[in-house]
Amino acid sequence: MSDSGQSSGGKARAKSLTAERRKEIAVEAAKKRWAPGNFSPDAPPAPAFAKLVGSLDLGGADLDVYILSNDARVISLNKVVKAITDKDGGNLGEYIGVSALKDFIDKDLVLGESYEFDIPGTQF
Repeated sequence: MSDSGQSSGGKARAKSLTAERRKEIAVEAAKKRWAPGNFSPDAPPAPAFAKLVGSLDLGGADLDVYILSNDARVISLNKVVKAITDKDGGNLGEYIGVSALKDFIDKDLVLGESYEFDIPGTQF
C-alpha cells in the first residue's frame, strides 16, 4: 500500500526535524488539545467519583462525607435521611418538604444541589 501525498510529506517533514523540535511540536499540540474549554460538546461529562472519604459527627449521627473528583464536598444522602428519621432509607424530599419546615429549608435548593457519583472499589 503506498502513502498518500500528505502521508509521505508528513513523514519527510518529520525526518527533516530534530528530535528536540518534534518534541516541542508534540508538546504544543498536546497543550492545545487539552486546554480548558477544548472539548467535544457531544461527549458526555465524566462521572464524578469520591477522591476522599470521611465522617462527620452531627449530634451523635455519623454522616459519610466525600470530596469528589470535581472538588465538590458532599454528604451521603442515605446518611442524612438516617440522621433525620432513624430509618435506613426514604425520600429526603418528603421529610424536608413538610409544611413545618418550609420557613427554614428550601427543599428545591437542597434537592437541586445533589450529585450522583461513584465510590471507587464499591458497587456504589
